[in-house]
Amino acid sequence: MERCNRPINNQDLFESVWQEVALRVYCHHGARYMGFPTFSDKGPREPIIRNFLSKLKSFLIKRADHFSTGPSQSDYLRWYHVVACESHRQMLATALGVLGGEIVDAKRKKQATSR
Repeated sequence: MERCNRPINNQDLFESVWQEVALRVYCHHGARYMGFPTFSDKGPREPIIRNFLSKLKSFLIKRADHFSTGPSQSDYLRWYHVVACESHRQMLATALGVLGGEIVDAKRKKQATSR
């Protein structure tokens, strides 16, 4: 129990664990479920962060024809589910924030302070 509760008692550790979980869920399930571009969460984050916006842009260009005819009802229901469910919305916001550089990556922040 002590090991499981450790992240709850340490804000920095909790933030790092939450970001890691959010990124893994996004990379393995969330991106595909939302119809966003997918990629691996393995390896350093820097290449992911650097390439994320270009991948998203190319994805949106490819999907332009789809959106010009309008999303399907199942698209709307899927997106609604993700944004209506608070835990899914928080996971998505955290993962996209870290990948887009809006949220400071706790892993990199810890590595920088330990040097």
